[in-house]
Amino acid sequence: MSSFTGSVDFISRWLQESIASINYEQLGWDLRNVLAAVLNYTKGVIGSLWSVSDRETAFLMTEFYQELSKNPDQAAALRQAMLKTMKKYPNPMYWAGFILIGDG
Repeated sequence: MSSFTGSVDFISRWLQESIASINYEQLGWDLRNVLAAVLNYTKGVIGSLWSVSDRETAFLMTEFYQELSKNPDQAAALRQAMLKTMKKYPNPMYWAGFILIGDG
């Protein structure tokens, strides 16, 4: 694993833990403020339009980072990860709701 991919993984995990623990509405922020703050430090953010179970999300994200290690294009890596997830978990609720926000 390259140090860049390791850094992306660390940042991704840190953001998941940090953003999940912040009640941004109490800070007077809305989702646009949160995304702007995150995108200030990253090239892109992957989100889900609905709740997806941990097992399928872990599979998709593992595939995403494997694809990203081969090709730095985040959109292409997400697409390939979604296609692989679709083969293993055909129900669209497990893969279709993931989106990339930013310049990734």
